[in-house]
Amino acid sequence: MSNPGSPVWDDVMRVWTDPHGVVEAGQREGRSRADGWRAILLYGLGIAFSLVLNRRLGADALLDSFFGADDQTTIHPALVPTVWAAVIGGLATLLLVQWLVLPTVSRLFGGSPARRDANLAVYFLFCVGFLAGFAGVLSDLTGVIVHRFWPSTGAYLVLAGSLAVIVMAIHQSARLATDVLALASYPRGLAVLMFSLLVGLVAAALFFSGVLVGTLTLFPELVD
Repeated sequence: MSNPGSPVWDDVMRVWTDPHGVVEAGQREGRSRADGWRAILLYGLGIAFSLVLNRRLGADALLDSFFGADDQTTIHPALVPTVWAAVIGGLATLLLVQWLVLPTVSRLFGGSPARRDANLAVYFLFCVGFLAGFAGVLSDLTGVIVHRFWPSTGAYLVLAGSLAVIVMAIHQSARLATDVLALASYPRGLAVLMFSLLVGLVAAALFFSGVLVGTLTLFPELVD
């Protein structure tokens, strides 16, 4: 699956195994817009694969039982496509807003305000997310297998594994952002990452709620 004309396949591995080296290579050689779109595609595939397998393996049911979710709670069938569209649009909004505010947030914490550096930082975030998605699948699979032998343990493993994957992805992304944005320390890199992520989450929540509220306002019959 290697593409000698693109560094993306190497980057998705090196962001985990050689973060400093991959940042130096990225700053020295640059990454094209096509490389950016390849990274976004890989990120989307990783997330989609993780979500599909999470449901197919039954890991989502384990988490529902762990949190005591109400099995009687249903969504009107006609509303399901709108919910999915709102989720996908919300994720796109989060990523777009985070990309837009990253140079400003970086400058606030003493880092580089250059758009080129912000683009490279976001590119590496997508590279990190690709393998993180597959790591989530391994975590779900482990939890489901253990659940067959020790039913009281499987849900804890799925939850712990999911949290571990998220923490590792955030940690690695913060390390990369610290180097790319020339921030003085890792805590500043983590702060830049989390603050820009928070702004993106607020925008995504507004988008999601706006779509649902608008849909239910126009079609009140969808409310059971």
